[in-house]
Amino acid sequence: MRTFNKTGFLTELASRWVHSSALDDADLAKTHARFILSHLSGGLLALLMFPLWLAAKQGVTAIEAGVFLWLILPIAFAALVSKTGNLQWGVNCSLLAASGFIAWFGALSGGLNSGILFWLCILPIEAALFGGRKTVLFALGAAIAGIAAVMVAQIAFPAIGGHAIGSKTYTYSLLATLVYGAMLAFRIDHRRQHSKARVVAEEGKFKLLADNSTDLITLHSENGDTRYASTASENLLNVAPGSLLGSGLFDRVHLHDRIAYKTAFSDAAKSGVEVSVAYRVNVSTAGSNMAQTHKWLETRCRKFFDPSAGTTEIVAVSRDISAVKENEAALTSQRNEAEKSSEAKSRFLANMSHELRTPLNAIIGFSDILKQDLFGKLEFEKHNEYVNLINDSGHHLLHLVNDILDISKIEAGRYEIIQEPFDLHELISGTCLMLLPQAECQNIDIVWSVPEALPELNADRRACKQILINLLSNAIKFSHPDSSVKVEVATTSGHVQIYVRDEGIGITKDNLDAIGRPFFQIESDNTRGYEGTGLGLFLVKGLVELHKGTLKVDSTYGEGTTVCVSLPVEATKSRPVPANESETLVRLHTRNETIEEPTRRSNHYERIQAQN
Repeated sequence: MRTFNKTGFLTELASRWVHSSALDDADLAKTHARFILSHLSGGLLALLMFPLWLAAKQGVTAIEAGVFLWLILPIAFAALVSKTGNLQWGVNCSLLAASGFIAWFGALSGGLNSGILFWLCILPIEAALFGGRKTVLFALGAAIAGIAAVMVAQIAFPAIGGHAIGSKTYTYSLLATLVYGAMLAFRIDHRRQHSKARVVAEEGKFKLLADNSTDLITLHSENGDTRYASTASENLLNVAPGSLLGSGLFDRVHLHDRIAYKTAFSDAAKSGVEVSVAYRVNVSTAGSNMAQTHKWLETRCRKFFDPSAGTTEIVAVSRDISAVKENEAALTSQRNEAEKSSEAKSRFLANMSHELRTPLNAIIGFSDILKQDLFGKLEFEKHNEYVNLINDSGHHLLHLVNDILDISKIEAGRYEIIQEPFDLHELISGTCLMLLPQAECQNIDIVWSVPEALPELNADRRACKQILINLLSNAIKFSHPDSSVKVEVATTSGHVQIYVRDEGIGITKDNLDAIGRPFFQIESDNTRGYEGTGLGLFLVKGLVELHKGTLKVDSTYGEGTTVCVSLPVEATKSRPVPANESETLVRLHTRNETIEEPTRRSNHYERIQAQN
């Protein structure tokens, strides 16, 4: 069971009888304990005295029985507070019972002339020990109601006034009331002194914490003026705490940061939430009144309402972040240098690519002329072989130069995306047919599946074709002979997803995260025999991102790889399917086998069959 860090009998009682909802607050738990102890002890004492009263009186009147019942009633109030934890209910019930009993006993002992009614004045004072203003007002109302009840009873039954008690009894009642009232006053004063001592102790703890903290702790008024500063100012700013009071701290804030400083305190005073601000502050140096250097401070400030003074203040904690700012400046400088270096590299690659394309075009052009025997046949067959090698190497090198040039444009942000609506169905089939000779060399099938009602894609046609070429080339290159490469298209809300699947060597989990980095190539026993520069997927990734799409690679080592490119359709509409168009699945057997023909073919696929 939870307990609070106090000692004594009240603590022990609280740990056993006080409701668990009040144990988190030490003062509240002690108040519950006092109420339970006072009411329980009074009720039990009356219960123990009742047998002695019976033995002495040899009988009990109705009035005496009523008095006894009222005396043991506090036991029920103590049980109510202990079981429910609702002190307000217990206090109110006790006040009502006390008011009713005093009014009843006063009416029987002289009405308004009875000295018993003095005890009604004690009720608001008693209530102050267990509650706040509402409880005191409730006690005052109960006392007034008791007096009013006696007045009504005396008017209704005039004979009540004739039963006035004697002068001695009247005096004893008055003296008892004064003594009990004085006791309550002493108890209230004791609680006030205790509360004052706690406030002083809390202030001492706060000052001790503030003075031993390396951070500067300050207290400000709503306009930002400093009312208190901890001794950390001596190490942080080289000034005494008193120098920061008033506008002392604001005067040391760098001129360019004063607006931000003032705005932070204003926002904290208005919003009530924590506000953070970073600013420069001048630091005093030895031998000069004006600072020659400055530090970066980060201040977190928050509004605080002081109930004792009835004012709103702002508590601020400031720490030195000069080292952090220096690191940020160094990182910014390094990033700028890296960006300049990357830009210089991109410019170099772009210039080199442009310079290489001119001689490459000449090499490819003249080798094409020699291949076509436009100026006569070559004398030896070996010459033809060399010309073919030169031509193939020139095309390969030109492809590499074009990739580098495109990558340089993407990195420099100068790659222009020219969006136009085009038929994705036609683009996929044409690209697959273009790569058919490359697949035939490895006896690989190309299979593609396209939905019948495919939306036109509003994108850069050349870039999309380059994406598909690179993905298919990789899939064919890393596939096993006599396997297949599949191209599938699916549509989702506002996006077209193109899947390229192969049954090749796959990619390990360690290398999967590195896919898409420039010049990255998987090094393993299965991939060392494959040519490539590692720019294909990097270029694909860049082109996909320029279209605000996504690239996802899933692979199982030894089983194959699936690459998914998702491109936004961008408010295009579906292309209707002509009545004479073929079905959506076309399978090309690349080992000189017969092409599977659908039952209905469009003119486009008839041309495909004629070419094969």
